[in-house]
Amino acid sequence: MRITVALGACLVAGMALGSLPSCGGKDGSPADGGTAGAAGGAGGEGGGGGSGGAAGSPPSVFPSGTVTQCYGDGCPMGACDDGQFFADVKCSEVYTTPVSASSTYCNPGESSGYCLQIQDATSGQLFGITCTDGAAFGKRCPGGCGTGANRVICN
Repeated sequence: MRITVALGACLVAGMALGSLPSCGGKDGSPADGGTAGAAGGAGGEGGGGGSGGAAGSPPSVFPSGTVTQCYGDGCPMGACDDGQFFADVKCSEVYTTPVSASSTYCNPGESSGYCLQIQDATSGQLFGITCTDGAAFGKRCPGGCGTGANRVICN
């Protein structure tokens, strides 16, 4: 409680002076030699100060299971859909084995985005895959997945 009150007092004092101080000292007072941290952390201990940095990017998450849909410009095996809504080719014809974290999700040098629907042991899940110069980044899209302008839009 004492640190919270002191930290609040430090921020109010800094705003009154027209700048955002580093409020990372032990008692919540400005710490010398640094700037206030963003979502990634707090200022330093005592006079050390320092910036906390950004919160960082979320970790990449790749699907594991049977592909039932792939749509968007970057599908490595071409667009497919077992229900033949998004494509005339069934995924079961081009993805003959389940995908996993070690699967290849982007063709070399590719920059695009696409959506995968995966059937795993529990249910179907959507994943968005973004390829940047052949490097893949995956994320779950629990509310839906769309693509546009070399990127994935997760809802």
